[in-house]
Amino acid sequence: MKLKTIIVGSFLAKEKNIFGGVARSCETMMESSFASRFSVVAVDSTQISNPPPGLIVRTILAFRRLIIFTSKLIWHRPDAVLLFTSVGLSFVEKCVMAWVGRILFCPVLIFPRGGELIKQATGSKIRLMLAKTLLKGSNVFLAQGLKWRDFAVNDMGFDESKVYVIPNWTATDLQLDIGQRREYKQHKNKLKILFVGWLEEFKGVFELLTVCKMLSDKGVDFELTLAGRGHAEKDAKEFVKNNNLESIVIFAGWVKGESLDELYASNDIFVLPSWEEGMPNAMIEAMAAGLAVIVTTVGMIPDFLEDGQNAILIPPRDVGSLERAMKKVIYDKKRRIKLAQNGYKLAKKEFAVESAMEKLGNIIESTVSG
Repeated sequence: MKLKTIIVGSFLAKEKNIFGGVARSCETMMESSFASRFSVVAVDSTQISNPPPGLIVRTILAFRRLIIFTSKLIWHRPDAVLLFTSVGLSFVEKCVMAWVGRILFCPVLIFPRGGELIKQATGSKIRLMLAKTLLKGSNVFLAQGLKWRDFAVNDMGFDESKVYVIPNWTATDLQLDIGQRREYKQHKNKLKILFVGWLEEFKGVFELLTVCKMLSDKGVDFELTLAGRGHAEKDAKEFVKNNNLESIVIFAGWVKGESLDELYASNDIFVLPSWEEGMPNAMIEAMAAGLAVIVTTVGMIPDFLEDGQNAILIPPRDVGSLERAMKKVIYDKKRRIKLAQNGYKLAKKEFAVESAMEKLGNIIESTVSG
């Protein structure tokens, strides 16, 4: 018989037109073999809007989800519970759910996302104590990378045997096929650069546009596509207009599904100069599709990527480093091909959907049997 598992995550993101890492992870999970291996009872925790509503509305919605979760826990009597959590109120909400599961003798696996949670939890002794108490409701801690594992063991007091590293699993078979079939050595007069993510200041959008201006002034022929939306979109468009970059920079808005895969296939370089990240899905997808990647040394990225081997890693908020990195991949074709091919191999090995789903399934089964 299939094990019955309640999963709390973002399952209605498409209908609500919400974008984010947890939404993408849940989507690929339910499209994988995991959905046939387990009997899944989904509890949707997608925000009703982006940016999220105010604190009062979010608290009311969280309380409503807690009632739904508790009723399903009692009614379905699952073998295990898997909780995806972000930061702030989401973290508190999912930890309360974990305590409910523990009280009702159901094994709970918690999977935190968002690297800023570690910084928030360790910011003071009070926060550390609160986070540690909240997380005690969980039996198993799923970590995106080594930093998360160390946080769980050293700061939160989890036994090492109850902490498992599972990297993001958003490298789909289609994207890996794009990367496998990519013809790296074909001649191109104009290289195409891609950014995928929220158009926010903390994503490094303006550092990227500043470097594009610098390169354009030096006569470098390229094209940049910004796929996403956000609070900085208006200012970014004004920057492009004021600096005569309209012929170089394309604002594509949110792109998803086959259209996003087409973007990965038609571009050569992926740049994500974020100030903070967990383990960005877009970066993994770009690597799987065979793009040369430039990213910052934030979150879990340095746990998996090696500078100069499968990506170029730069400090956040550093325009000079970003310019030098972009010059390297634009001017040095051999370096660009090496980064792209090694990045593809890493994505196939570490971030492929089915291998991660097999590992996650084994963890759930061993947790239940244990």
